[in-house]
Amino acid sequence: ELDTLAHETVFANYRIKKMIEVYGRLVVREAFSFAVVRNPWTRLVSGYRDKFSGERENDQYRAIGIAIVREMRGIKDPKLLEGLHPTFADYARWLVKKGSHHHDRYFYPQVDDLCMPHAMYDFIVPLEHTETLSQEVLSKIDIQETKSFWVLMTN
Repeated sequence: ELDTLAHETVFANYRIKKMIEVYGRLVVREAFSFAVVRNPWTRLVSGYRDKFSGERENDQYRAIGIAIVREMRGIKDPKLLEGLHPTFADYARWLVKKGSHHHDRYFYPQVDDLCMPHAMYDFIVPLEHTETLSQEVLSKIDIQETKSFWVLMTN
């Protein structure tokens, strides 16, 4: 709950709209900007394995997992639902059906967080390639080596 609150506070403070309000449109337009994004397929598989597959206990998402099984398979009996976890196919179909209409931001498409198509980025860097992040990006943000960037991103 606290992590979600902290994320939402940071998220709200650094949206492009908020930055325009604080710094002005011209400053934001001329600023160097980049985004680090995760491969959508990797994110999809990771989300399924972490939240719903049953590989790990995840009480926070158990009710959503049961709701997915109920909705995607049409199983209504609570006793039957107890031991079931959504399959990857259930999860993927549910995400397509729900789209961005879910109360948990975890399930929103990354494009929503990136303010696409309204935001303009100088670089969009795949997370899987941060170890070999462009030296140009690093120099623009005044970081001398990729290792420092990785430490910065994970702390």
